[in-house]
Amino acid sequence: MSNEAYEYKPLVGNEIRLIHLTPPSQDFSTSDLVEFTLLYRNLDEKPEYNALSYAWGDPKMTEPILLDGVVFQVTTNLAAALQHPALWHSQQCLWVDAICINQNHMKERDSQVSKMTEIYRHAE
Repeated sequence: MSNEAYEYKPLVGNEIRLIHLTPPSQDFSTSDLVEFTLLYRNLDEKPEYNALSYAWGDPKMTEPILLDGVVFQVTTNLAAALQHPALWHSQQCLWVDAICINQNHMKERDSQVSKMTEIYRHAE
């Protein structure tokens, strides 16, 4: 599973990325891709978010979502979690490791993994 077409901005200081569901249009159908916006927030400012814990599943079995208008592949397990009805009725931000950490950038991935205790502790 590679998302090299999506370009992450670098994280600065104690920043993390969060995703926010873009509200679907009135003519949204279940065949449309779920769309998210990526937000950059400093953990020191105690942003409000939930952390999604899930099993990654088979990395070869993926489904597309839209991330800032770009097709982004996520595992089938994550796609199912992101399509849960509770997300559609809230305005919450989520921290999801497979999306919020640039998995193609080893130094960033190591740095963010070392912050996971803090990330989960600050989640609601």
